[in-house]
Amino acid sequence: MMVSRHIDGDDNAEMYTIGADYDLETDRLPWEAAGWWEEFTIAGLLLDLVDDDADYAIRGSGLTGVSILEVTVDKESSGTIVSGIISNASPLVVRNADVTIHYLNDAVEIIGTQVTRALPEVITPTRDGTFYAAPPAGLDVSQATAVLGGVAKSDDDDVSIDLLHLMSIITEYQRPNTNGEQGVSTVAELHDALVNSNFSGSTTGSGLIEITANLIDDIFIDHGFFADLDGDKQYDPAVDGEVGISSYPVTQLGETSYSGLYPDRTQMPTTTRSSK
Repeated sequence: MMVSRHIDGDDNAEMYTIGADYDLETDRLPWEAAGWWEEFTIAGLLLDLVDDDADYAIRGSGLTGVSILEVTVDKESSGTIVSGIISNASPLVVRNADVTIHYLNDAVEIIGTQVTRALPEVITPTRDGTFYAAPPAGLDVSQATAVLGGVAKSDDDDVSIDLLHLMSIITEYQRPNTNGEQGVSTVAELHDALVNSNFSGSTTGSGLIEITANLIDDIFIDHGFFADLDGDKQYDPAVDGEVGISSYPVTQLGETSYSGLYPDRTQMPTTTRSSK
């Protein structure tokens, strides 16, 4: 994402395409899609640490002669996929067409918005393109609409750390209980490195709010990284344990039930997904 944003100049670098477009600015959770989303969750957490409103201010506009033919919502056990077709009836080649998708509930109310990009990147005259998007887990999408062009959005948190500063925090972290080994290797270590960093004099992208441990905690909680001791997938400080732990509530997959997993922060995980 950072290469796309800072080197390629991609205004939509937070959109990750793999089968569908996944908006990593939305707070993905590690238990989405039976745990297959955790890489996206960590990527989104890292994005939230460095981004600010200015990163999302520039978006494409609608295109003359290009129209949306259909929008389809497919609900599967692993998650919901929204797809659609756009048609280029103009005499011009269309490049990198953005599509804004509105997710609707049963009452036809907009409950979420996502910008995705049509494929292929180049759509010649008389040709069609397709677009895909995956709504965040927990969003009860009944139908969807789409319009051409993108919309500006705001950063959803109050933290913006300089990218090079974040990289130095990650690489220079002194791992506990080791012989001087450096570098963050787990989500829990990333949390420790951040809350123990000196952000004195540093502010968010708005320049108004000092970066504190509580703001760092909020980002980890929003991404589901906490010891979910009661298994309800909601953070309750009166019930749940440490923030930063990559824990897993009880999960039912078909006829198989998997017990909850609460890693010991003092142990270096080697087989759990939190070791990514």
